[in-house]
Amino acid sequence: QRQRQETDLKRRFEQEKLLFRVEAKRIHEQMQAEPTQGRSIDQAHSRAKPLEPREDGDDDRSRGGRESPLRP
Repeated sequence: QRQRQETDLKRRFEQEKLLFRVEAKRIHEQMQAEPTQGRSIDQAHSRAKPLEPREDGDDDRSRGGRESPLRP
């Protein structure tokens, strides 16, 4: 019975993997089909984000920062 359980799990895992791959491929194709929409979303993100990394950097530096040794 344990053998059957294991084969069932393996089969289910393979199915999930296949589904995931199919979904990823579909998303990828969708992104290829709509390049302008994807690009505009990326720009919106890059416009909204620049403040955040800088604030994080200042935070780390004021705390004696983990990042400062990496920076020249």
